[in-house]
Amino acid sequence: YVLVGRNEAICLASPCSFAFLSSVTPYLISVTPTAVRGPANLTLTISTNLLSNGATVNDVLITLNPYSCNITTIINQTIRCSLTN
Repeated sequence: YVLVGRNEAICLASPCSFAFLSSVTPYLISVTPTAVRGPANLTLTISTNLLSNGATVNDVLITLNPYSCNITTIINQTIRCSLTN
């Protein structure tokens, strides 16, 4: 499914479509460390600066199902978060 902010996108008309545009849709480039067991601090590198369009840390949600990764910082294309279980 597609999330817009924290809300699931719902199509009101048929046919429904979604266009992924890499120029405007952030995507994951890398995660370090690449493997964890238990709580860990992660560094994610993404394709765009999420905060450049007026977003705040509160607008970003990262989950590694079913666990949340609590964001500690976002600087340019780097997100640091704390994974707990």
